[in-house]
Amino acid sequence: MSFAETLKKLREDNSFSMSEAAQLIGVSTSTYYNWEVNGNYPRTDAIRKIADAYGVTTKWLETGLGEKDAKDAEKKAEEFQAKKRDEQVTTYNRESEEKLKDITLLISHIKSMDVPKERKRHIHRTLSAYRTELENVVLFGELR
Repeated sequence: MSFAETLKKLREDNSFSMSEAAQLIGVSTSTYYNWEVNGNYPRTDAIRKIADAYGVTTKWLETGLGEKDAKDAEKKAEEFQAKKRDEQVTTYNRESEEKLKDITLLISHIKSMDVPKERKRHIHRTLSAYRTELENVVLFGELR
């Protein structure tokens, strides 16, 4: 289906006259007529106005592909972003859990190290603080 045919179908589906559709979009009736009847292709800003007026996506309006309903497309985009964030947090937590295991193992080895007691305490405190931060990430999924 051509752009002109799509535009006409949208107008008719909404029971608009050409002048009503033009007014809705904010263009003259002759401009709208040229798009729908003469097959002239509107500028990018006009495509956006048409899509907004009819509640469709610009991609669907121009190509007939993808989601037609702008709200459905927006909802799918939000769901995709949420899924991506969840995957990111899961990956981050998995990596943090591995680091936490490594730190715990290091702390247990500090006790058997042959280094001065004060140095041992310093290493233990540093690693313990790092472990606490990692535990917060694992427990609360904080991304910093």
